[in-house]
Amino acid sequence: MDTTHDHRRANLTTGADHKGVNRPLELLDENEIRLLDEAMRTSHRTVLGYRNRLAVRLMAGAGLRISEVLSLTPASIDPMTGNIRVTGKGGKTRITRLPAADMPLLRSWIKRRPDGATMLVCRQDGSPMEASAMRQTIKRAAARAGIRKEVRCHSFRHRFAVTLANDNVPVPHISRLLGHSSVATTQHYLAGLSLEDALDALTERVTV
Repeated sequence: MDTTHDHRRANLTTGADHKGVNRPLELLDENEIRLLDEAMRTSHRTVLGYRNRLAVRLMAGAGLRISEVLSLTPASIDPMTGNIRVTGKGGKTRITRLPAADMPLLRSWIKRRPDGATMLVCRQDGSPMEASAMRQTIKRAAARAGIRKEVRCHSFRHRFAVTLANDNVPVPHISRLLGHSSVATTQHYLAGLSLEDALDALTERVTV
C-alpha cells in the first residue's frame, strides 16, 4: 500500500474547520491559486466574480479570517495605501494591508457592488453574506478549476503566514498581521509546514 500521500497530508499544517473539527489543511500552491482565481473570473456573467476573487485575495494576501472579510465595509480599506483596519477575535483591532497588485480588483468591485450595500463583500441584492455561503462558493470554484485538494478558507490564512515566513518576515510581525494574541499560535501555523510545501515555496520565489 502506498502511504506517501497519507504521510504528506499528515505533515501539513492543521486547523479546525468551521464545525470545530481538526483536520489537515492543504495549502494551495501558486498555480492552484491562479487556477482558482481564473475559475472565479470566468464562472459568473455577473459582477460576483469580482467579489469572490477579492474575498480570496483578502484571506491569502492580507491574512484575514473569513469572518473578518465579511465584516469589512469599504471604509475599512484605505484606497491609497491598501491598509485594512480589521476588528478580529475579542474585538481587537489591527492593521494589515492588501497587496498593491490587488488594489485594482478592490476598486473594480467597489464600482460594481450593489447600491445600498453596507458591507464590502455582500450578496447580489446588497444584503450581508454568510460565511457558509462564501465557503461553498469557493469550494465550487475549486472543483471547476480541477483542484483536488480540499480548499478551506482558513488554509488561505495559513498560506499568508507561510509566504511571509519564507520571505524572512520575523514571526512577531507575522503574528501582529494575523491578529494572534500569542506568537506561539503563529509558530504553530508555521511548524506544520511540510517539506513539500517548503520546496514549492522555494520554486515559486522569483530570483534575479
